[in-house]
Amino acid sequence: MPKPDKNLRPPKSPREELLDAILGPDEEMDDELADKILGSYNLTGSQLVEEFKLRLQAEIKNHMQATNEISQPLEAALKSIRNQQHAAEPEPVRADSWIDAFLGGSIGSAAQPQLLYSFHRQRQAAVSANDKKILDELEAELGEE
Repeated sequence: MPKPDKNLRPPKSPREELLDAILGPDEEMDDELADKILGSYNLTGSQLVEEFKLRLQAEIKNHMQATNEISQPLEAALKSIRNQQHAAEPEPVRADSWIDAFLGGSIGSAAQPQLLYSFHRQRQAAVSANDKKILDELEAELGEE
């Protein structure tokens, strides 16, 4: 008996055909195109995931209230989403190591070095007029508080 062909798909509904005509077939959809489509609606993938997570939490709560049991599949899905979100977050920056790297000159654009100025030990005349104006405004703001 021959094996069924995996490439045979059920016929598409009229709605699926319309979506294919508008967005292109699913095979042509990639992350970049999906981001463009979401962006046209002022959405991001992370916003959708966060909204889904909140709905999932509400569903877990409703299920718990209705049955006094925790839904294991929903709880597993929520845990998976949280793990993926946590893995996507950048590592927190430790202040001590960041300050050491900053003062050591290793933080910043390597291709475009920039000068860093310290004005607190400058003589009054050594600061430009524009910088003096900015410093005076900042000092006035601090004095108001």
